[in-house]
Amino acid sequence: MSRKSRLLLILAIAFVFIGCGIKGYDIYVNKSYQYGQSGKPKLTILPVTVTGNLSNVSLMNKETGKREGIQSIVNTNFDRQFSKTEEHLLVSSPEKMNKLMAESADVKAMIGKINSQHYSKEELRNPPNLNQLLGDSAFNTLRSKLQSDILLVVVNFELNEVSSHTFSRSKVRLYDLHSGSLVYEVARNLNVNQIGEQGAVIATIVLVARLYSDYEVSLPRFDGHPK
Repeated sequence: MSRKSRLLLILAIAFVFIGCGIKGYDIYVNKSYQYGQSGKPKLTILPVTVTGNLSNVSLMNKETGKREGIQSIVNTNFDRQFSKTEEHLLVSSPEKMNKLMAESADVKAMIGKINSQHYSKEELRNPPNLNQLLGDSAFNTLRSKLQSDILLVVVNFELNEVSSHTFSRSKVRLYDLHSGSLVYEVARNLNVNQIGEQGAVIATIVLVARLYSDYEVSLPRFDGHPK
């Protein structure tokens, strides 16, 4: 069975037999945003840090025969989900970005500032911008290092086991690396009636798939003809 088939099977089990609830909240879209570039956008995904009482869970990887932490599993799922469309080119996966941050203290500091940024509803009334957050010089440095058009930031990814359920929630932002504009911010949460390793994996797969669906909806804005 292919990886794609296994993923579809797991999703089917999650929705039909296990039971899964997904909600959306605090969804923000920059309606004035215009891309203004031509060609397929190149995407960078920042590394994801998992929090919650399941953040230290590890599972056996049947391909390598070694145990793999949930941090790695979450980042791998983002990489796989966001690599499957032909409408953009994934330039830097979370794994590649980890290596870049290990090599450059400046990049690590800038990424840390982006990841720790929180916007109130009042602040979102005037579309935020990475230029304002980092400063022009730092922003230009980051853009030259990433060599990408758009940047996906996973602000948080939380996994918690409570009673007989696993709860997962995440907030992501998409930025334009040419203008620095925030394109959208969306938060999602879900719960599955499974616990332990199985609950953590299913909650991860389903939530990342939903976050990818949100991203997929935004792709027509990057076809060179702003919607």
